[in-house]
Amino acid sequence: MIRTDYRHFSRLAVAILGRHLPLIALGASVGANLVLSNRLLHATKAAPSTLAIGAVVTPFPAVSIRGDGVLVDYESDLPTVLYYFSPSCGWCERNWANVQALANETKGRYRFLAVSSSAVSADFVRERHLTFEVASQVPRDVIARYGFRGTPQTLVVSKDRRVVHAWTGAYTSSQAAEIEAYFNLRLPGLAKLPAATPATQAVAVVGQGPISLSR
Repeated sequence: MIRTDYRHFSRLAVAILGRHLPLIALGASVGANLVLSNRLLHATKAAPSTLAIGAVVTPFPAVSIRGDGVLVDYESDLPTVLYYFSPSCGWCERNWANVQALANETKGRYRFLAVSSSAVSADFVRERHLTFEVASQVPRDVIARYGFRGTPQTLVVSKDRRVVHAWTGAYTSSQAAEIEAYFNLRLPGLAKLPAATPATQAVAVVGQGPISLSR
């Protein structure tokens, strides 16, 4: 009797396990991903940001607009202005005139370099009439190590690789005034958004946020 009950129980257990095995596997996978995500989140929070004034920044790999691997460093007779942007960022798009003016007006006093979080083509640079160095495809670990939380961001780095100043966002209002005073120049201001069509108006109403511009 005991042996018969045991066999019956074994068959029942195998049937139940087989029926619910996909759900069990899915639950285990979700649990593992949650644990990993939590660890990564805490690791990111714990990682010191190099955006802090006085922090030392280090060279990092990137890709030139020609597609060559390059090393972004700060070996120059001049301090460096590092401008971090994203091609899909609407505020970055509106800020290009300010950035070009900053590069022009500080020539001879600073080395100007723009770096992108994703790929940037030669056409992208040519269409915006950018005359400074542009590198792209900055590795994610570098973005995390530098403490970049969004785009655009601007760093002033001394010749000994220390952060002298940092600004987050496009050059607007009081921040524009601060940048003008810091570099002793005048900025042209943000480019205006194109006239909204019914389609873009609908997107603006639904999204309730800045519209990413495209060429």
